[in-house]
Amino acid sequence: MKKVFSFHLLTMKQIILLLGFGAFLVLNISCKKKSDTNTNNPDKIYYSTVDKILIKESADTVDRFVFEIYKVGDSLRTRLRYVVDNILGDGGHELLYEVNSGNILLFNLNDVISGQNRWDDTITSNNFSLNNFSGQGNKYIGFRNFSFPDGKTRYCYGWYQIMNSINNDTLKIIDMAVNQTEGNSIKAGQKK
Repeated sequence: MKKVFSFHLLTMKQIILLLGFGAFLVLNISCKKKSDTNTNNPDKIYYSTVDKILIKESADTVDRFVFEIYKVGDSLRTRLRYVVDNILGDGGHELLYEVNSGNILLFNLNDVISGQNRWDDTITSNNFSLNNFSGQGNKYIGFRNFSFPDGKTRYCYGWYQIMNSINNDTLKIIDMAVNQTEGNSIKAGQKK
């Protein structure tokens, strides 16, 4: 009797284990199929090489952003401004920055830029320091474009890759990308 009971117990454990494993496989496959076939909002990444180098006291415009090296006393500073021009459209830009310091946030490769980041109103100020990028190697700036085509605010997220020398005397703007699919996130460095 003991052998029969232990045999049934062992068989019952195997059946439960097999059912659990089967359920796991079914759920995993169905979730994978849903994510693989989700074509409601596919990413549409616009990528562009910029390849501009600023030296000493200079400035250059990329899209509606102005990268600058300027002199304060005997030292050089770097900053980023954007052009607010309502004639060009009903939208604008916002940048991810540190509220207390006014520095643009520094992103590393594959950091996510999305609506989950802390976005602060940058409309009232368009002068942001890039000094925290000095001597850090290639880093990324996160931004979002916004527009109001139907009265509702719509956002597209993007990045710029820059390299700022340790003395702020050379600023290289390497490339940029924006996810043109409204509301979809983008990873720093994502090109496709």
